[in-house]
Order: sequence, then structure tokens, then C-alpha cells
Amino acid sequence: MCDDKLDRTKCKIMTCRFNDIRHIFEEYHYKKGAMGGGISVCFAMFIDGELVGGSVLGKPRHEKKYKNCIDIRRMALLDKSPCNSESWFLSQIIKWCASNTNYNYVLSYSDKTVGHNGTIYKAANFKSIGETTPTKFVEWKGKVYHPRSLSIDRPYSYLLREAVKTGEAIVKTGLPKIIWIYEISDKLKRKKMVIGNFNKSYSHGNLFEHIYIYDFKRKKRKNDTNTTGISNITN
Repeated sequence: MCDDKLDRTKCKIMTCRFNDIRHIFEEYHYKKGAMGGGISVCFAMFIDGELVGGSVLGKPRHEKKYKNCIDIRRMALLDKSPCNSESWFLSQIIKWCASNTNYNYVLSYSDKTVGHNGTIYKAANFKSIGETTPTKFVEWKGKVYHPRSLSIDRPYSYLLREAVKTGEAIVKTGLPKIIWIYEISDKLKRKKMVIGNFNKSYSHGNLFEHIYIYDFKRKKRKNDTNTTGISNITN
């Protein structure tokens, strides 16, 4: 049971590059730091100035089925994060999507194979709309990969395919994933939310001084000093 209560006045989120938060997934997410598929936007969560969490959003794999929807493809926080940190982080991501994109839904999955039953999604008023078929995954060198990693054009994919052939990597079948969806209300869309961009590689001055504002709805940058945090937004 968690006794450390979250002080929301000390929390903030910022957009970032995937490389700024990759180390969090390497240590605190069962899929580690490998990402297949497209990345639309990444978020970093801070408590009292310390980087404690990261999240990656992208287009759903089944875009025709889940229309006008963005998928929370990965989210993880440090184990030492206070109670309700994940719920706060999730709520801020939803608010940002409502204010800065034209999407009507936020999609996510909880993987029953690793014991995830979607507690934070239930608490955030996501609706369960069913389950996937039993999931297949590839285990290799202590990491878990989605089967599509075997077919995409990435350097690690060539090695992964070879490892499957030799038996070094194993394709396994797990449990279904629970599908969760959140409908963004018109009321929430009317609320404006502007956040800065975090750049860990910026070597001069305060890391939080290197920021920009991006208007996703109008596809236009304002006071743009760094665009590395955002890519592939077309909706």
C-alpha cells in the first residue's frame, strides 16, 4: 500500500523526445525501450523538478476501426512515485489531447498477460469496450517485442528475425488485452492547456527554458525553438 501522497502543486508535464524518457521504459516497463510503429507525441512528468515518468502516444494500429482516436502506446513511472501519480499523469494527457488536437477519443490497452487489469483507466472514467484476441509476443534477450517488430524495416528487426530462426528469440501466446476508450467531451475541448517542451540534451541554462508552443489544431508553431518532441501528427 502506498503512503506517500501526491502533491499536485509540484507536478507538471511537458512534451519531449522519446530519447528523453526511453530510460524510464527500459527500467520500469515490461516492454522496455523498444518502440515499433509511429510516435505522434511524447510526454515527460516531473515532480518538484525531477523526471519521474514518461508516456508515448501514436495513431492506433487499426485506424479504420478506431477512427478519430489517438492511442496511449506506452506509459511508465518510477516505482518511488507517490500514490495517484499515474492517474494525475493520465488526466493531464487527456486534457492536453482535448485542448491541442482534433481527436475525439483516447484509446489504450491493459495487458492481462502481465497482470494489468486497467485500474487507472477505470479511475479515469475510461470505458472497457472488449478484449483483443490472445496476444502474441516475442521474447529476446530479456525484452518483449510485438510480433510486428518481425516485419518492420528497422535495424533491430533484422536481428530479431534472425534470432527467431535460430531459436534464440521465442514467439509466445499470452492472454487478451482489455481495450479502453475515453470520449473527449466538448466541454473539455473548450479548456485551453499550454505546456512547454523538455529537451534533456539542451546543455546551456535551465532545461525548462528551452520550450515552444505548438498549435496542433492549426498545424502551426509559435515561438518555435525546438521541434524534436513532435512528429507524425496528421489528424
